[in-house]
This record gives sequence, structure tokens and C-alpha cells, in this order.
Amino acid sequence: TWVKQSSTWTICWTEPKRAPKQSRAFRSGSFHATGNSPP
Repeated sequence: TWVKQSSTWTICWTEPKRAPKQSRAFRSGSFHATGNSPP
């Protein structure tokens, strides 16, 4: 049970820190690429 809680807590603590970085990279990378060369 403790491991499960610790795992959940780690995810909750890590995701917010990782998400902004991925969002920024996704915005400047994928969105830009999509805007420059539309499907």
C-alpha cells in the first residue's frame, strides 16, 4: 500500500514538472511544424 501511495505521489509531483516542458517543446516543435507544413 505504501509503495502504491508513494508511486501515486511521485507521479502527481513529477507530471506537473514534466508537462510544461513537453508542452513547450510540443508547441515550438510540433505546432510550428504543423503550421509550416499543414497536412
